[in-house]
Amino acid sequence: MNLFCLLIVAGWSVNSNAGLISANLTVSATDWDLLGGAGGGPSVDPVVLDFSIFFDNSADITNATSGLVINNPNLASSSFLYGYDALFDRLSIATESAVPSGCGWSSPGLCTIIEGISTATPSASSFGVSDTTGSYTARDISVDRVQAPSPVPVPATIALLGLGLASLGWSRRKKA
Repeated sequence: MNLFCLLIVAGWSVNSNAGLISANLTVSATDWDLLGGAGGGPSVDPVVLDFSIFFDNSADITNATSGLVINNPNLASSSFLYGYDALFDRLSIATESAVPSGCGWSSPGLCTIIEGISTATPSASSFGVSDTTGSYTARDISVDRVQAPSPVPVPATIALLGLGLASLGWSRRKKA
């Protein structure tokens, strides 16, 4: 009997979402180097990529779109793909190809690699962008995790309201 209870408690403590990643991030890049050149920068500076992503981090992912929502890119592009490297916890987002080991892009487009996407403090290891003026890599990249508002716990709120009404009724009944 005790073993059975232990198994039930152990089963309840297992996290059923252990491999799911959900993140809202803003990646901002500035201070550019022209690839194959000396300097300059893209026509938009800083380049900002604000996105939400939801995926299972238990295996590598290549050129996926499901679960990725780009909220407001300030660089013109038609579509985005992502790749994930499960071994290194590395996320790649790009306009042309996104594989676990990195990404590629053509003009106009971008590629960013985010390390530690499963952690509380992810960081970008690279950000590349191409537009009509050339192809560039950023020297200054910041990643901000945007916290989504917590959902209102409707069942708990209703239960508290019910408990309050029941207490009120009980106290009136006691007075009478």
